[in-house]
Amino acid sequence: ISSATEQMVSSTEEVAVTTSDLTDRAIAQAALVRGVADDAAKIGTTQRGIGPTYEAKAARIGLRVGDLADRVALVQKIRRIVEGEPGRRLLAGGENPGAPEEIAAAAYAHGQRLAPYIADTTLLLNDWMDDGLSILFEGAQGTLLDLDLGSYPFVTSSSTVAGGLCAGLGVSPRRVDMIAGVVKAYCSRVGGGPMPTELLDGPAGLGELLRARGREFGTVTGRPRRCGWFDGVAAAYANRINRFDAVCVMLLDVLDTFDEIPLCVGYRLDGREVRSFPPCVADALRIEPIYETLPGWKQDITGARRWDELPAAARGYVARLGAVIGAEIGLVSVGPDREQSIIKPGGPIARRLGLA
Repeated sequence: ISSATEQMVSSTEEVAVTTSDLTDRAIAQAALVRGVADDAAKIGTTQRGIGPTYEAKAARIGLRVGDLADRVALVQKIRRIVEGEPGRRLLAGGENPGAPEEIAAAAYAHGQRLAPYIADTTLLLNDWMDDGLSILFEGAQGTLLDLDLGSYPFVTSSSTVAGGLCAGLGVSPRRVDMIAGVVKAYCSRVGGGPMPTELLDGPAGLGELLRARGREFGTVTGRPRRCGWFDGVAAAYANRINRFDAVCVMLLDVLDTFDEIPLCVGYRLDGREVRSFPPCVADALRIEPIYETLPGWKQDITGARRWDELPAAARGYVARLGAVIGAEIGLVSVGPDREQSIIKPGGPIARRLGLA
């Protein structure tokens, strides 16, 4: 438990948190659920123990952050894990799960360091909203990585859709008054799973050009991401699940050098057109994307700061994305800096911020 939890504790301290922000209901990562299966690598997970931690949560044997404050109870909880299925797996793999008393002592010490940052965050969040504060919740992964609604089994272990924040944070859906979908101006994916618009045209091809221009390498693993043209069907599916009030189109500048930009507007499966992303991976892997081609703008847009400074072709491409997705465009980004995010005049984000 020490190496995994030490990393989490140190990361929390480095953030220099000024108020309690770690929920006491979170499941604490433990080395007792290490030993990720080889299949995880094929699926494309980070192999950092996230899946096994959710597995422990679902099996009701996970250690919650709040549990770290009770040293006596910790020993009993950890004993259940060591003597249960996780411990048996480790033994079968030739690893020693360790003594419950030693693991509990280390976990308790980490819990003491984390104590200043632990609170009932459901109370904090709802108190802040009761006081009239606006809170921005940020999701970490896309709709197609959702455990229930994504391209299963090539998914993460949690709910990544907008509705998941309510269950995960203890906030009523009635308190969420705007949902913004964030998309890239093209597609990328880490690991395995279906990706109908992936460009497999070699090291000198357009897929590699997208990867290089977009710096498409995994944040956690450093692995090169798979790249391809924008998938309007998948994006429309994400909108149907989340119901975006606004769409934010990121990395538009990555497309600056292209003469023409294909856009996937439909799928063909076994000779017939289909409207949605197939739930069966075997079907999804046979999808043929239907493209329409839009003109590129062939100029550097990283210096644009206002909507009317974007080339007409760039504005046209973004407008077409919104139409295919079925939601209003709220902003675009033309670079990594904050000032390179351009809010669309009269759009949903401008209205929300009172800029319309």
